[in-house]
Amino acid sequence: MPSQAAADRILDTASKLFYQKGIRASGVDRIAADSGMTKMTLYACFGSKEELVRAYLARRDERWRAWFKGAVERHSPRNPSRRPLAIFDALAERLADPDFRGCAFINAMAELEDRKHPGFLAASEHKARVEDYVRDLLCESGYRDAGSLAKRFMLLIDGAMVTAYREHSPDPARHARAIAAVLLSSWPRGAVR
Repeated sequence: MPSQAAADRILDTASKLFYQKGIRASGVDRIAADSGMTKMTLYACFGSKEELVRAYLARRDERWRAWFKGAVERHSPRNPSRRPLAIFDALAERLADPDFRGCAFINAMAELEDRKHPGFLAASEHKARVEDYVRDLLCESGYRDAGSLAKRFMLLIDGAMVTAYREHSPDPARHARAIAAVLLSSWPRGAVR
């Protein structure tokens, strides 16, 4: 049985390649070679490339959501009612990273045509978790029908990421923030009577 260190090394290498080059363009031969491991070790650790893709997206989901929550709180430390718009301040921070190559989850879903592929499912679960977080922020800020509003925010978030990659600029997050501010100004708040 390979060590956890070997599995981590393979996953680190695969994560870098999948994000930079794409899932389909990154074969197991390349992943094994770049990680300094054998294909046999890769398969012993993950069983298949599909499972390696799932593991990559599951780990990225955990790390991305932890970063996102921390960044949103950093941009609105003492005022939870400002957190819905802080989503886009956090996003602008991420989109300004020179290594940004689009949303890993959107990229994965675009590459994996089989909706039952473990990677497609992991990417879909990530988007659902982010939407849940956004809904919770909106609910805590007193917006009614926070679920419907969160769906609109997801369109802005995903659209900003795709546009930022296309334009090589964090500006789409600022534009999405402006749209979200208009949306929030007209959205009902307070307890339903």
